[in-house]
Amino acid sequence: MKIKAIAATTHIDKQNMRITKEALENAAKDIRESGTVPAMKIEHDSIIPPIGKIIDGWVEKREDGEYQLVVTQEVFGDFSKVTLPDGSTAFLESSEDDERPFVVEKEIQLLNGFKISVDYANFESEDDYKKFRDEIKEVGEFEEGIIGRKSLIPDPEMIIALSEFVLATTIGKKFLEKLTDTILDDTIPKAYEGIKRAVFTMAKYSIPKNRPITYVFLVSGIFNVQLVVRTTDPHKVMTAILQDNLSEVIEKAQEFHKVLDISEIQFLFSEKEEWEFNYLLTNKGEVIGSPASHSRREKKIELLNQQLTEK
Repeated sequence: MKIKAIAATTHIDKQNMRITKEALENAAKDIRESGTVPAMKIEHDSIIPPIGKIIDGWVEKREDGEYQLVVTQEVFGDFSKVTLPDGSTAFLESSEDDERPFVVEKEIQLLNGFKISVDYANFESEDDYKKFRDEIKEVGEFEEGIIGRKSLIPDPEMIIALSEFVLATTIGKKFLEKLTDTILDDTIPKAYEGIKRAVFTMAKYSIPKNRPITYVFLVSGIFNVQLVVRTTDPHKVMTAILQDNLSEVIEKAQEFHKVLDISEIQFLFSEKEEWEFNYLLTNKGEVIGSPASHSRREKKIELLNQQLTEK
């Protein structure tokens, strides 16, 4: 099903920001010509598989003299069952006639080993963000990034992009083994302390306080691997990234890529404190999600429909 929608305008938004006409035109051009397309997400929720893709875009002048980016969205129809390389069942969805892959944000060149991206809307003030940043920098330097979302106060999220070296030597059992050896430099423990400080400091400063925080550990290479923990307890995050079997999760991602040619794959730390496959994107523009990911998506849609009915 294809739907026309207004994606953005040059009006001042809820966060007191204005998008320029040039930015809208560049976004429309990227949709048409870049070879990759944005995913249709529900409420900016990172752990929910896309429900479709944006396949076209253009800029129009509004009656009030402002400009708007109009897009054509294709909502996926039926899904088909597929068997993944590990023998588990998943659901595949794709466009009827558009095989362009989804836009994925890669972080290849990380000067300090890791990069932390947050949404400024998740801080009470600019001063609170500076305190957050400075407390992390007490234990080591990191690159700063921004997550751009249009909700007034979206649920807190932090993306920690890691180099493959930091992933291999800082989290999981390998890190604990490294600490017992002679370390030639202090890169490894500093990276670990930086990640730990970031996780706990995010819990200290982010808003709204009554919502869980989504921690996304991103490793970019030929394809993206996302390791996601959603929790109100920062200790759970550290438990997750020190799991003995984390190397097996990365190996599973590589096996999936060999068979499915993926552009991005996500694993979610479950209530049972186990890493579980959530969903993936392929270079043919397909979405393959676990049954659990589809259940979460259905519940999210039901909740949104209920909220709209109550208004």
